[in-house]
Amino acid sequence: MCRRLSGRTGFPGRVVLAEDHFLLRDGLIRLLGAFGHEIVAAVDNGSDLLTSLTGLRPKPGLHPDEGDNRRVLAVLAYLER
Repeated sequence: MCRRLSGRTGFPGRVVLAEDHFLLRDGLIRLLGAFGHEIVAAVDNGSDLLTSLTGLRPKPGLHPDEGDNRRVLAVLAYLER
């Protein structure tokens, strides 16, 4: 499934979701999943979010500048500061 949003194609991606309200978090997981996004982690606090983010790794076989890998590398670089 691919939709145009604000001039960009909305290809499915990997998502780390942080939301402390269970019902909202569960609804977002279902909504994003319905649009083909892979929920890598869904957490309810900042500490677990940081743990989830530091565990992220680029997808093997993709060039570092491709899609999700570029975003993952940016997050990892930010966390290492």
